[in-house]
Amino acid sequence: MQVKYTVNSRLMTWGLLFVISVTGCQKPAVPITRGMVVVEGEVTLDGTPVPAGRVVYIPKQSPESVPGGEFATAITNGKYTLELSPGAYRVEIFQFGESINDQVPQLLPSKFNTESTLTADISGTASSQINFSLQSTGK
Repeated sequence: MQVKYTVNSRLMTWGLLFVISVTGCQKPAVPITRGMVVVEGEVTLDGTPVPAGRVVYIPKQSPESVPGGEFATAITNGKYTLELSPGAYRVEIFQFGESINDQVPQLLPSKFNTESTLTADISGTASSQINFSLQSTGK
């Protein structure tokens, strides 16, 4: 009886891993929300993917005039995906370190976030690829 339980457990585990891997790899071909654009991209610092962080798209025109206002999403292993309204944006990128005494340190210089001059123009197409190759000082 113990052997059947082990075999069934293994089958259930492999089945669960298969379902997670198949559904986790699917990406929407078109935006979920009408009038939006799916934006995917990579964020690197000196050629290395940013392991964890956040990318924020801030409309250059008044945020009140853009449906949804500011848009933000997580960066995981250098990659991000989000939906945006077409338009011109200022982009802020944050990379976080490990929490110390409930404080999460910001690892990127302010020139990439609070004082960012990074921009992106989103057209009305269904999807767009926008990568950010950040260079630390002196490079």
